Amino acid sequence: MLGGWLRLLLLFELFGYGWLIAALVRLSGWSPGAAVLLALFFASLGRAWPMAWTYLYAHFHERQETGGSRTPVPASGRDLRQLLREILAFSSVTFFAACEPLLMRGDAPRRLRDAAHETPLLLVHGYLCNRGCWWWLKPRLEAAGRSVATLTLEPPYGDIDGYAEQIAHRVAWLREQTGAERVTLVGHSMGGLACLAYLRRYGEAHVAKLITLGTPHRGTAAAELAIGRNAAQMKTGSGWLAELAAFFQAMPLRVPVIACYTSQDNMVLPVSHAMLPGAEHRQLPAMGHLSMMISPQVLDTLSRA
Repeated sequence: MLGGWLRLLLLFELFGYGWLIAALVRLSGWSPGAAVLLALFFASLGRAWPMAWTYLYAHFHERQETGGSRTPVPASGRDLRQLLREILAFSSVTFFAACEPLLMRGDAPRRLRDAAHETPLLLVHGYLCNRGCWWWLKPRLEAAGRSVATLTLEPPYGDIDGYAEQIAHRVAWLREQTGAERVTLVGHSMGGLACLAYLRRYGEAHVAKLITLGTPHRGTAAAELAIGRNAAQMKTGSGWLAELAAFFQAMPLRVPVIACYTSQDNMVLPVSHAMLPGAEHRQLPAMGHLSMMISPQVLDTLSRA
């Protein structure tokens, strides 16, 4: 569903840029090269401003909450590179989400030779994404010898509890395909909450480990600006998050949980909300929320999981 919407938007955008180029060349006498460069500038600007805005929002939210200045408003070469990397991640994730049926291979997890000691990975995406967001990590994990599967959670704005059943079906399929008794769940952002919803409903019998990447375990201020049932559930102080926390406080998870976070997350506000009581916390190098999807450090963490 989301991929179809994104494909329509991409086609509309391409049509608009094509019209702009033709109008500049035929009506204004521009050279084709100059017209194409202007179109590319507008295309780049269209991808840059949403990420720049998230950094500004995170910056002012941090100042309002703590009086500090944690998230950078790019003022140094390092900060600018970080922002550019987040723009690159956003651009690639949205492109592959739109073109996922064409550019992402179907899942073909390999049969494990030693199912007693190896565990396959199930990658669960976040809010307003689909399996295309794993375009960078998935093939590299497979090249590292891991057996990997993905899924697309539907509907895009649905109840997070509703995603638990979809994860359960994929866990069963992955176990059947690989011969593994248990799988390692990897959830980026909202995907980590969906994995916890699965564990609350179905238990941990078939899960070896849970790894969350930038998951707003205690909510995020950014959800105030989003839409959908799932966005409401991710708001700081939401009843859904309180119920989830109370459940796992009464029945703590026995499987290992690794909560990965970055001090420069521009979506989990404040960044401390990416931490989960009882989990092992791993701080990643300074990077943005979507940059985790193209991060060598995340690749290394998952390869060793």
